[in-house]
Amino acid sequence: MKNRPARVRELILRELGAIIAREFTFTAKLVTVQAVDLTPDFKHCHVHVGVLGTESEQKKAIGKLQESRPHLQHELAKRVVLKFTPQLHFHLDEAIERGTRVMEVLRQIDEVTPPEEPAADGEALPAPQTARAAQAVQAMSEEDERVDEELSADAEEAELGAEEADADEAELEEELVEEENLKTDSKHAKEAKMNKGIKGHSGRHAEASPEDE
Repeated sequence: MKNRPARVRELILRELGAIIAREFTFTAKLVTVQAVDLTPDFKHCHVHVGVLGTESEQKKAIGKLQESRPHLQHELAKRVVLKFTPQLHFHLDEAIERGTRVMEVLRQIDEVTPPEEPAADGEALPAPQTARAAQAVQAMSEEDERVDEELSADAEEAELGAEEADADEAELEEELVEEENLKTDSKHAKEAKMNKGIKGHSGRHAEASPEDE
């Protein structure tokens, strides 16, 4: 059975993608939620959005989602019930653009490669086709490495943010406990002072009683 974080990620991915598809329009050709990453405390959610379009259209799409973050978090809270609705952070996922660029590389290779007869069964590919395949694999590998580095950087940033949030929360909790202790000590001191005053008053009254008789 999948663990809870994985189930929550899948639920957020599905629901957030549906909300964006239903309520938003973009100038880009295609805008989709590709993946989501949650911090361990579930308080922050990094949303990786694929945008097929120009660089300007990509920036506009991500900017629009960032501006609409309060609304998206509100709508998400209706569909995903958690103790804390995670704060959304939108990032451009270049998976779609990566695939488009790889196809462009293949197209360019086709343009400069003379046509060759297909290899017969059991025969090696002609040299130009072999080179074409190698270039395509290399292009895809380079893109994958670059994207992996970017995702690793995002993950490290998210983890650091979670650690800072935990530290702030722990510090705040300590301050609240200390403040509560001070209030308790002050209350006890007042009660002790009042009790001392009452005992003193009772003693004086007891000493004065025989004389009054």
